[in-house]
Amino acid sequence: MKRLKVLRLPLKLREELDRKLDEGETSYLELLSFIRSRHPGADLSRFALARYARYHRAERELYLEARRMFEAWLAIGLDRNEKTQGSPPASGRS
Repeated sequence: MKRLKVLRLPLKLREELDRKLDEGETSYLELLSFIRSRHPGADLSRFALARYARYHRAERELYLEARRMFEAWLAIGLDRNEKTQGSPPASGRS
């Protein structure tokens, strides 16, 4: 994968950008203006920003899916633990 130009921006600025992307209420032109006001030397195009936005959305979806899976497994484990509490563990022998 080609290195994204947005990843060269300072971390704090990227975090602010990510928050604005998550909110979804700002156009790419407004985001570029925001970036350039905070980091005047930023050499970004709308295309580069759109490519980063796609990358960010994909990463966020992976994170949310992993979190949903973790919560599901945790619920299963807690449910099994509640059902087996108080009963002796199975020895595996008959």
